[in-house]
Amino acid sequence: MDDMVEYKEMYAVESAEHLRTMNDALLSLEKDQQNGETINVLFRAAHTLKGMSATMGYTNIAELTHKMENLMDRIRKNEMKVNPEAIDVLFESFDMLEKMVEAPEDSAQCDISPLVQKLENAIKRISEISKVEVIPKEGQPAVSVIKDKKEEKERNRDAVKSVQTVRVGIERLDSLMNLVGELVINKIRLMQLASENNFHILEETLESLDRLTNDIREEVMASRMVPLEQIFNRFPRMVRDLARKEDKEIEFIMTGSDIELDRAVLDDVGDPLVHILRNCIYHGIEPPEIRKQQGKNSMGTITLTARREKSYVIIEIEDDGKGMDPEKFREVMVKKGTMTKEEVAELSDTKVLNFSYLPGFSTAEKVTEVSGRGVGMDVVKTKIESMGGTVKIESMVGKGTKITLKLPLTVAIIQSQMVKVGKDIYAIPISNVIRDVAIRKDQIKTIRSEEVVMVRGEVVPLVRLHKLFGLDSNGSNELIVVVVEMNGINVGLVVDGLIGKQEIIIKNLDNRFLKGLKGFAGATIMGDGNVALILDVGTLL
Repeated sequence: MDDMVEYKEMYAVESAEHLRTMNDALLSLEKDQQNGETINVLFRAAHTLKGMSATMGYTNIAELTHKMENLMDRIRKNEMKVNPEAIDVLFESFDMLEKMVEAPEDSAQCDISPLVQKLENAIKRISEISKVEVIPKEGQPAVSVIKDKKEEKERNRDAVKSVQTVRVGIERLDSLMNLVGELVINKIRLMQLASENNFHILEETLESLDRLTNDIREEVMASRMVPLEQIFNRFPRMVRDLARKEDKEIEFIMTGSDIELDRAVLDDVGDPLVHILRNCIYHGIEPPEIRKQQGKNSMGTITLTARREKSYVIIEIEDDGKGMDPEKFREVMVKKGTMTKEEVAELSDTKVLNFSYLPGFSTAEKVTEVSGRGVGMDVVKTKIESMGGTVKIESMVGKGTKITLKLPLTVAIIQSQMVKVGKDIYAIPISNVIRDVAIRKDQIKTIRSEEVVMVRGEVVPLVRLHKLFGLDSNGSNELIVVVVEMNGINVGLVVDGLIGKQEIIIKNLDNRFLKGLKGFAGATIMGDGNVALILDVGTLL
C-alpha cells in the first residue's frame, strides 16, 4: 500500500513535468511548424506519459496520448504537414489530458471518444492536404506567438532532468521558520543586554551566534524558494487562447521565469498577474486593423519580465497597446461626483491613473463579460500590498502601459523602519518608505483643511500617527516625517522618533484583537521582549 502511494506521488510529479513540456512544445510548434526538434520533444514527452499511464492502469490517459502520438509521429516522419486544424485538435486533446492527469483515479469516467475521432480525422485530412502544393502567401494567423528568451533552447531538450530532491511538507518548513524566528528574537535580546553591560566576551559569543543564526535562516528560506516558472508556465497558453477569442494578434515574451520566490508569496501572486494580463489583452492591445491604421505593427506585444533586486523581486508587465487616457479618468471622477473639474485638473497624470485602484472604478461605457464592472486593479493592489509589496502604473496614450510589481522575497522576515510614536514602537516596511525628513512646525501649511509640507519640491499631505492611534505626542517643535507611498500618492507619516532600520520576524495577529481595525499587517517581538505592531500602509487610512 505504501509503495502504491509513493508510485502515485511519483506519477503526479513526473506527469506534470511532461505536460509542461508538451504545452511549451505545442506553443512553439504553432509558431514554427517546420521545427523538427520541437516535434521530437513533443513526441518524446507524449510517449513517456503514455508509458507511465499504462503502467499505472490509467487506460484513458494512455489511449488518448497514443492517438496524439500517432498524429505527431506522422508529422515527425514528414508523412504529413501541420496546419491550424492539427494544432487545435492537439491543444484540445492536451486540455483533456490535463484534466485527467489532475485526477487520474477518475480518468476512466472521461469520454475521450470524440477527441480520438478528431485526431483520426485530422490524420486523414492533413494526409490529403500534404499531397497538394500550396503557394505561400503573406499573412499571419491571429494567434499568440510565444518566446522565452532565456529558456527557449533549454525547453527543446529532454523532457525530464534528473535532480536530487527531497519532498518536505510546507508545515514542517513553517515550523522550522518559526523556530528560527525565536532564535533571532533571542539573539537580538542578548545583543541588547551585552551592549548595555559591556560584556566583551559575551559579545564575541553573540557574533558567532549571529553568524550561525543567519546561516540557518538563509538555508531555511532557500528551502522555501520556488521558481516563478511554476506560475509563469500557464500564461503563454492563456494569452494564446484569449488572443484568439478576441481576434487579436499578440506576441507574448517572458523572461526571468527562473527567478525564485518564497512559496507563500508565489501562491498569492498568480491571480494578480492573471488580472493584469487579461487587462492587457482585452483593454490594451488593439485589433489588428486598428493598429495598422495607427501605423503600428498588426501584431501587439506583451512582455512579462522578472528580476531580482536585493531582497525584492520586480515583475513588470508591459504592452504596446493604446495606453490609459488620463482625461477619460478625469471625466469619470467628475461624472461620479467624486471630484470637481477644478480638483482633477490640478492632479498630475500619474496621480489620475492611480484612480484605477479605486473599487468600482471603470472607464468602460457599458458592462460586458470582460469590462465595465470596475473589478481588477483594486483587487491586484490589495493582494500585492497584503504581501508587503507595491504596485506602480506607467502609461502613455497610444504607446502602451507598464505595471510594475515589487514583491519581497519572503513574507516571514522583512526589513523595516522602526519608529516611535508616543511611548510605542511601530514598524514600517522598507518597501513602502521613500525617505525620512526632519521639519519644523512652522513649515506645515494647511490646504483644504489638510496639513501639508513641501518635501523636495513636492506637496506632501501629513498624517499624524499619534492622532490616528489616540496616543500622546512628545510635543517637540521639530517633527520627524517618514514619507511613504500610499495608494500611489506620497504621504508623510509624522512620528516622534526614528529608531533605525531592522530585520523583523512577522507574527500574525489574532483576528479577535484586530477585528474591525485597519492599518496593521502583523506584529514583531523586539529585543527587549516588547511587541511592536507592523503598519499596513495601504490600509492605514
